[in-house]
Amino acid sequence: MLAGDVIVQRPVFPPIGIGLCLQFAVRVTRIYDRPDRVGFAYETLAGHAESGLSEFYFAGSGGADLRGAGGQTAARYLTTRP
Repeated sequence: MLAGDVIVQRPVFPPIGIGLCLQFAVRVTRIYDRPDRVGFAYETLAGHAESGLSEFYFAGSGGADLRGAGGQTAARYLTTRP
């Protein structure tokens, strides 16, 4: 995955059991590949149910290097407009 790539999300509503599968496109805006943070960010494209930016990443706790031993924290940062 690279910044600028368009990926497809396929959420199912409701998420448990038989549900409706939808498809939405998003564009990857940033890739995090640093010792203290690994993940990506994307923005929604036209036709998406939401409008905004989402970031998904793992961050090292207390300066820990994610590529070695140490504490890690998962985070999701979300900014959307309906």
